[in-house]
Amino acid sequence: MILPLTHERTTVSKLPWVSFAIIALCFVTFIATKPSLDESLRSAARLTAPLEFYFAHPYLKLDPRLVPPESRPLLEKALAEEGLTAKPVGRSTAAFEQAALDRLTEAWIAETERNTVWRYGLIPARIRSQSVITHLFLHGGWMHLLGNLFFFYLLGPFVEDVWGSKWFTAFFLFVGAGAGLLYAAHYPHLYRPLIGASGAIAGVMGAFLVLHGRTKIRFLYFFLFRFGTFDAPAWLMLPLWFASELYTASSKDRVIPGGVLGGTANWAHVWGFAFGVVAALIFKHFKVGEIDDSVTPMAGAELVLFDARDAEEHGRLDDAWNGLVEALRREPASLELAAALWELAVRTQRVAEAVPLGQRLIRSEIQAGAVEAALTHWRQLHAAEPAALDLPAAVRLIEESLKREWREDAADLLRAAVGALGPETPLGVTTKLIRLASAVDKHLHQDAVEKALQRPDLTPELRQELDDQFWRLG
Repeated sequence: MILPLTHERTTVSKLPWVSFAIIALCFVTFIATKPSLDESLRSAARLTAPLEFYFAHPYLKLDPRLVPPESRPLLEKALAEEGLTAKPVGRSTAAFEQAALDRLTEAWIAETERNTVWRYGLIPARIRSQSVITHLFLHGGWMHLLGNLFFFYLLGPFVEDVWGSKWFTAFFLFVGAGAGLLYAAHYPHLYRPLIGASGAIAGVMGAFLVLHGRTKIRFLYFFLFRFGTFDAPAWLMLPLWFASELYTASSKDRVIPGGVLGGTANWAHVWGFAFGVVAALIFKHFKVGEIDDSVTPMAGAELVLFDARDAEEHGRLDDAWNGLVEALRREPASLELAAALWELAVRTQRVAEAVPLGQRLIRSEIQAGAVEAALTHWRQLHAAEPAALDLPAAVRLIEESLKREWREDAADLLRAAVGALGPETPLGVTTKLIRLASAVDKHLHQDAVEKALQRPDLTPELRQELDDQFWRLG
């Protein structure tokens, strides 16, 4: 078994309030509908009454809501193998028994109609308009809820950070609804409720693959009595997860078509992931992103910058500072405003209180492809506050510098990054810095390996590999 633990992206440029709101809504809905969920489980158990009656009288007509038509051939084959193919003793007796079966069936259907989970879950055989959305916020138990929301917490904020709150909200609802409707189209006669946000969360996974495919994810693995961790890139692990879901969904259909096996709705995961990838590619093509959350037009930002420069020229430094801070609060995604406030911090020697701003600005500039600006701001930040180095951002900046063959800049960054390595540095960042140092400078490579060997959390295999490198370098 393999479970994700974390990944190397640890910060976002703005509060992902939509992601947190979705998590909170799922929790609140789960608590509010817990009694209905318990009743729904009891209702599902009562389904056995009409089925048992049918098994005792297999010549009767079975309501398709009990067993979808796609599953009937397998049911009839199983009944024949058990020898349950008796004929009615007479027409009147058969009519009486059919009426009894119909009463049991209708009693069960009436009970489901009263239940919140069945009313607001997405039932393919009886789709209600509101259930296309409401089913996303219902969950079938604590493990279902916590498992879904952990995956969402791991990835959702980093997708929202790129697209902004409005586009991310639309994406989440659209992908969740689309995954649910395609699941219903796949099992059109299934009379069982689909609940849970996993279709939409699979879409978030697809979007994360497009936006942050090179991000390393740390996994925990269990195999027999052994367990441990390993790092692997999103571009490898997320498609493997998709392939496993596709295989499982297809295998279930081969065993018993019609969806009556229940359990995990693997087809919803498959369609959600596919929707997420396609939507993310479309968003990327049309450059949907940071500007989503802007609340003032560019003319407003230009006016703020003009006022700030005017205030600074007339010695009103606090006015210039406060004006930019307030404008950036309204437009947190504006690189122009962030860069202006950072430059003011450098000029007025207020870098210490602007460290989070500088770190966020550098990450945003790397993401936007403004690598030269990111390097300039990194030098300013490092000169004033050497301890404020953001190692994951430094790794990305080194990689971008090497792509452009800016080896001196990469070497400067590496010296600072290797100097900042410690036991608390994520192991994935440490190993990546070792790899980068090996391509830039032998002495930096040796220093990085030596620091890594001081970590107590190295696996025996990794420690042996690093030890071999160290002695080769020496």
